[in-house]
Amino acid sequence: MSWWSGLIELRPLFHLLFPLSIHWIAEEMTVSVLVDVTTSALCPGGSTCPKVIYINGLQQTIVGIFKMVVLPLLGQLSDEHGRKPLLLITMSTTIFSFAVLAWDQSEEFVYAYYVLHTFSYIISQGSIFCISVAYVADVVNESKRAAVFSWITGLFSASHVLGNVLARFLPEEYIFAVSIALLTFCPVYMQFFLVETVTPAPKRIKCQVSALKLLMFFTKDTNL
Repeated sequence: MSWWSGLIELRPLFHLLFPLSIHWIAEEMTVSVLVDVTTSALCPGGSTCPKVIYINGLQQTIVGIFKMVVLPLLGQLSDEHGRKPLLLITMSTTIFSFAVLAWDQSEEFVYAYYVLHTFSYIISQGSIFCISVAYVADVVNESKRAAVFSWITGLFSASHVLGNVLARFLPEEYIFAVSIALLTFCPVYMQFFLVETVTPAPKRIKCQVSALKLLMFFTKDTNL
C-alpha cells in the first residue's frame, strides 16, 4: 500500500519527471557512440586512444573542481529566482556539445566538443538532479518526500538503462540527431507546462527592506 501511495505522489510531478526522463535517456544514448567517435577522430585506425583517456581524465578533474563552486551557487540562484529558470538553463547546455558532433566528427570538431561538454558538465552535471529534488521538496508533503526521492532515483536508473537499449537499436549515424531532438524537446516542454514553485520577492520590497536596515543602522549609531 505504501508502494502505491508513493507512486500516487508522483502525479503532481509529471511535468517535471517526464522531461527529466527524456533528458537522461537522450544523454545516455550517446555514451556508447562517443567512444568510437572520439577514438576514430583522435587516433585513426587505433582500437584504443591515449589522447581520449587523457582528455577524459582532464575533463573530469576540471569539472570536479568547478562543480564545488557552481553547485552551491546554482542552488542559491534557484532559491532566489525560481527552480524553473535554472532547470531550463542547466538542461539546455547539453544540446550544444552534441550538436557539434552531429555537424562534423573530424578532429577539430571533437576538440570543440570536449571544450563545450566540459562547460556543460560544470553547469548541468549534478545540478539538474539537485534542483529537481528542491522542486520536489517544494511540492510534496514532508512525510512523503523520502518515498518520492526514491522513485526519482529509480527513474534515473531506468532512464539510463532505456537509453542504452535505444542506442543498440538505432543506427549509429542517427544517434546524435535523435539525442539532440530529445534534448531540445525537454526545455521546450518545461517552458510551457512546468509550474514555478518559488515566488521571488518583488524588487521594490527588497529595496525597502534594505533601506530600512540601513536607516536602523545609522539611527543606532546616532543614539550611541
